[in-house]
Amino acid sequence: MKLHPLTTTATSPRERGREIGTRYAVHVRAASARYLTHFELLGIPADVVRDTTDASHAALRAWAPGLADESDAMAEAAGLETWRLAAVGARTEILTKAPAQGECTTAVFVPPSGGAPETIQTWDWHSTLASDGLLLALTTQAGRRVKLFTEFGTAAKIGVNDAGLGLHFNILSHSADGTTAPGVPVHAIARRVLEEATTVTEARDIAASARVSASTVLTVATFDARDGADAASIEMAPAGVAIVRPAEDGWLIHTNHFLDPGLAA
Repeated sequence: MKLHPLTTTATSPRERGREIGTRYAVHVRAASARYLTHFELLGIPADVVRDTTDASHAALRAWAPGLADESDAMAEAAGLETWRLAAVGARTEILTKAPAQGECTTAVFVPPSGGAPETIQTWDWHSTLASDGLLLALTTQAGRRVKLFTEFGTAAKIGVNDAGLGLHFNILSHSADGTTAPGVPVHAIARRVLEEATTVTEARDIAASARVSASTVLTVATFDARDGADAASIEMAPAGVAIVRPAEDGWLIHTNHFLDPGLAA
């Protein structure tokens, strides 16, 4: 994988999207083409891809209009129809129409004796889809500074903000996935957590405010000198949201299965 860094001073989502789409037009177009081909290879009908994309993007616009604007502006600057890039942003929602796929592993250690948490994650994904990644440093309109890693076209995957909150992202699967109307893209939920949350509780509230149609776990870790360290995995599914805390030894490890007993069932 080749990583492409961008530090943007644009605080407007639309301006930021135009900047990314202009500077990395080749990679934005390639990401769209690769995912649309991937969906076809998985046997997902083209009309299902389009309908799921449109409905998920509409859900995003209702829940976080700035992120929808950013995606549309990025597509326009790269010379794409907006839905073709929105399909990458909604890739997890579209993938509910295919057999479940595994992906990442996350590990967090919160020292029981105190100190900052230590975290690590793999991103285990198809090499044909993961040839390029975006390292984006941005400042929100509210002044929050965020650094994140993601694919071209998805809002966020892994990142940290200047409040001392870090986030990891794992795909999950649940029997309720894809049984409801397409919801907010789960990658956009990760982005909004990074832009707005300062605590695990705030991250959980943001996640719970979104209607989802695909399952994901956001593992969030925080640290500051006054309150110390905190961490939790926020498991999301159409069936509900659950919080999983570190074990007594300080470890919190998550792969691609639910840990909350209710959602795991």
